[in-house]
Amino acid sequence: FPVTIAYNRLPEAERLLINLKEATKGTVSELELMKRAVQAQNFNISLQELPKLLEFASLRAQQTGQSVDYLVDSIVTGIGRKSPLILDNLGISAAQLSEEFKKTGDFSAAVGKIVDQELSKMPGFLNTAATDSERLNASLVDLKVSSGQLLNSTGVLSDGVGNLLTIIRALNDFIKDNSALKEYAGSYRDWE
Repeated sequence: FPVTIAYNRLPEAERLLINLKEATKGTVSELELMKRAVQAQNFNISLQELPKLLEFASLRAQQTGQSVDYLVDSIVTGIGRKSPLILDNLGISAAQLSEEFKKTGDFSAAVGKIVDQELSKMPGFLNTAATDSERLNASLVDLKVSSGQLLNSTGVLSDGVGNLLTIIRALNDFIKDNSALKEYAGSYRDWE
């Protein structure tokens, strides 16, 4: 995939991906993390700062109920475009940003200072049903990407891989439409 090729050109790409996965607690797919890292590099955002920024976005997502992917995108895009409006999605006010910018003279550094202040006030990451669901979705995306890379590298779609993809699609459809799960849970409670 072109994203993977671009990502692998980043300095210390393997270690960066590990740090980004830790920062987001596995709730964002590797492909999405790679996209955001390449985007950060293109926007001249420090890759050393990126894990902290994504950790902040992940924690803010837990606090607000927003999608982790959405807030991860917001922090990278907001800093890259120097947009207080986009950063407002993360609860970073324009006034707060303006005040820090006056002190530092650098937009990215101002956001970093605010993120440091906010992270020091935030409770740690909580494991919830929602985060478990985000981890499952991220894992499924990672599985899809790995399967696609395998198919691209072999150039052959065997019956076994085709069957695996059918199972993955069925599982994905089941997860999207959890009405069957709700019915099962309801019938299980009736037996108790």
